[in-house]
This record gives sequence, C-alpha cells and structure tokens, in this order.
Amino acid sequence: MKFIVVGIGGVGMAHVCAIKRMGFEVLALVDLDEGILEKAKSKWINIWETFKEEVPVQKNCIYQTSLSGLPITPNDIIIIATPPTTHFSLMKEALRTKAGKILVEKPISTEMLCMSNPRLFVSAEWIYHSKLKSIDKISSLRMCYPKIPNGWDIPLELDFCPHFFSILISKGYDLKYISKAKAEFGFRYFCSHRAGSTKLSKVTFSGSRFGENGLFVNGRKLNWEEDLFDKQLISLQQGKMVSFDEMLYWENELKAEL
Repeated sequence: MKFIVVGIGGVGMAHVCAIKRMGFEVLALVDLDEGILEKAKSKWINIWETFKEEVPVQKNCIYQTSLSGLPITPNDIIIIATPPTTHFSLMKEALRTKAGKILVEKPISTEMLCMSNPRLFVSAEWIYHSKLKSIDKISSLRMCYPKIPNGWDIPLELDFCPHFFSILISKGYDLKYISKAKAEFGFRYFCSHRAGSTKLSKVTFSGSRFGENGLFVNGRKLNWEEDLFDKQLISLQQGKMVSFDEMLYWENELKAEL
C-alpha cells in the first residue's frame, strides 16, 4: 500500500509526516506549484497547527503537477489536501484512477455538488481526539480559525460543519432530524440525541475567524493532537472509517441561503 498526496501545503505535509511516522511509503507528491515541489525534494516538514516536525525525504518519491501517468494500483490511497475550491474536480480525477481509496479534505465541494462512491471518504480527523471519548451528550460545537490559509475563503458553514457532522455521527446522532434556525451569531441545529430516538435535543453550532484557535465541544477546548492524522489513516487502511456524504442533510438549505 502506497500513498499519493495531492496538495503539499500545510495540511498536505501534515498527512505526509503522518504517513511516514506509520512506516508507509509515499508513491508521489502532486502540486500545481512547481516551486513547492522543488522545495519538497529537499525537505519534508509539517508546520500544521502548533507542531513542527521534519521527516526524512523519501528518495524514490515521484514529484509532478498532476495525477496523470502515475503507477497507481487498487492497493493505493490518494489524499486530496488542496484548497476547498479544487476538491471536487480533483476528486473526480482521482476516481478515474485505479486507487482503492480516496481521502478528501473537507468540504468535498464549494459548489454544493454531491457524489457518493464506496472508494470516497471525507477527512474527519477530530473524531479520533482522545478527549471525545469521555464526552457523551453534545450541546454545543464551536470552531475558530483566526488565521485562514490562502484559498480558504469560503462560507464558515461549509468550512466547519463537516467537522461538526462527523463528531455527531461518531456519537450516534441521527442527522436525518436536522433542521436549521437562523441566529444572530452562528447557526443552530436541532437533532435527535441518538439514532432512532423521538426525543429532540438542541445542538448549537457556531464558527468564527476571530478569537482563540481551536475546536470547542460543550464549551471545552480540544487542543490539536499530533496523532489525529495517524489515527485516521489507520482507520482508513483497516477499513474501519465510516463513509458519509457531508452535504446530504444540509445541501438544499445552504443552496437557498448562500
């Protein structure tokens, strides 16, 4: 099993370092920026979040500007870690290869397009956070990114909600019962507390690009953990990662509002 990472900025290199920590091989690094590719030939470094980590450069890695011509097999995994506006087109390109699995950073698309495919998975690394294990009922989810990388100028709901949805799904919430109500700040949802339950409980979602960086669950901050990408890749490799369509329950409402 080998990995192909498309987009080798901050998030992409965080994936690369996780792959190497786990002892797997990187078949290729793909990026439209030839300057970034040249730098990657001499240094593989993760500067994502608060961690700075460097791993040895793999000598037999392929560097190119597209997926075209790569010797990808059904045992390989493609990771798409480019800016959000490029996800959907790259996802379609990746599905035309022989890759067995494709992991796409959220959101899948900024065009509100959906595509269901058994090979396709949405990156949802926060569900592997150690502190989430001790949290049962969820009343609020808040995320703040004070510093947004270039290319991430998209609606907050589109940026944050895939993380919120993945956490709720991991805790057994039934998203079929979601409905949205306008709020002066943020956005509020109502959903059943557990799948199959008829009792509804309120979950408040909010997002901001001002304030302290991080994810807050029930008002409690969850700091970034270095091995979140590792845990996600292990789950993906072992066939335990849940595949879900992040747009399914809110696409029509967002289309109307945005």
